[in-house]
Amino acid sequence: MRVLSHLGHGSAGHDVDPGLPATAVITGATGFLGGALARRLARGGSRVLGVVRQPQRAPAEIMCVAGDVLDPGTWERVAEHLPSERRSLVVFHMAGMASVRGCDEDPRAAVTANLAAVGAVLDACRVLGIRRVVFPSSGLVYQPRRHRPLTENDVIAPPSIYAATKAAAERLLEGYAYAFGMSCDVARLSSAYGPRVSSESVVGTLLRQAVGCQPLQVRTGRPVRDFLFEEDAVEGLLALARRGGAPGLRVFNLSTGRGTSVRVLALTVARLLGRPLDFSEVQSTPESQTDRMVLANRRIRAWTGWRPRHSLASGLRRTLHDLQGTNA
Repeated sequence: MRVLSHLGHGSAGHDVDPGLPATAVITGATGFLGGALARRLARGGSRVLGVVRQPQRAPAEIMCVAGDVLDPGTWERVAEHLPSERRSLVVFHMAGMASVRGCDEDPRAAVTANLAAVGAVLDACRVLGIRRVVFPSSGLVYQPRRHRPLTENDVIAPPSIYAATKAAAERLLEGYAYAFGMSCDVARLSSAYGPRVSSESVVGTLLRQAVGCQPLQVRTGRPVRDFLFEEDAVEGLLALARRGGAPGLRVFNLSTGRGTSVRVLALTVARLLGRPLDFSEVQSTPESQTDRMVLANRRIRAWTGWRPRHSLASGLRRTLHDLQGTNA
């Protein structure tokens, strides 16, 4: 394995954000949110160290250590690039298996990627003297409710292997936090989207159909989701890192707090493109089976002052603009 040094000390030519950590370690810095987070930290003046399997795919502004987070040798190489003073250093563990379908199809791989890897990262932090960890979980860990946004105190009832691995990872973070005096923040994300979102997601499916001038088609338009633009998701994670806190585990929903049906999502995309809605459902879902996943965000707003800045229309407009530029 090798270390690829890009800029490695924050990106020149941008305003330094003094509230950001001087040094941040990001696993999964080539992923959808991990990459966006790495670019944002580098723009703000942080020294960003990405732990990735494919460094050639990482943002150019960061330094990379190539390796698997499960390999202790990877963390030995990471240690060579860390400052001696590590109390203010933050690890964002963004790596993992994000596909709900993929996790259900290969549960063993899901447990390795989403649970064993969390344990490896936490133990590396323990050994290296790193005490601050920010971890993206998922609102899918909750038992759905039809009539109100879910709060952090609602019942945890994961309905899939993916959600179960996220819920189990939260418990592992809690154990390390209290056993070893670590400060761990968990962000249960709603449905994040942006230009690099997976085409497996409903937003990714609709956007790629739209950019490709295809009819907008999904299985059903009834489900209600809480769609969060990637920039707002990244700023929420950074708000947790800025705020910090005493040793222990803190859990927050990271969301808009507003629900949008898939059908309204498709209508919004069509309007932004200035064309009539050509929308069809592959299967019809009775009203009684409609699922709703909206997360209340009062706790993170009170703790950090963070607020989502983008409406659904503005986030989709930005995403479509980037996708159309990519496909031009």
